[in-house]
Amino acid sequence: MDNNKVNELLANEDFIASLSNAESADEMIQLFADNDVEITADELQALVDESGELSDDDLDDVSGGAAVATSLSKKAALQSKASQGLAKISAGLSQKATGLAKKAAGQAKTAGELSKASKKLSQYTNSNSFLDL
Repeated sequence: MDNNKVNELLANEDFIASLSNAESADEMIQLFADNDVEITADELQALVDESGELSDDDLDDVSGGAAVATSLSKKAALQSKASQGLAKISAGLSQKATGLAKKAAGQAKTAGELSKASKKLSQYTNSNSFLDL
């Protein structure tokens, strides 16, 4: 089972609508197959179990496939929200890293300027003209 393809299908409203109209697990498996995803009954069950919505007994009791489709739709929506949240976190971390890099560059420049000033002071204090005062 190709998880990426499954996730794409679960994000597709037309596919979810087709799952809702399925009258059995076999029809659902065929819908996946029609979309180039081979999925077994056990994998379908595991997919539903991952959503936390249905148990083995619940799946056996499903008529019309609507409960499975609803469960899968909720899972896809949660995955989408999680992905969006992670993207925002990643963007925030990237901005912080950029800010820290700029700050570090500023501090390095300041350190370089301090080093030059220290060298000049050292040269001045070691020169005879200072000692003659």
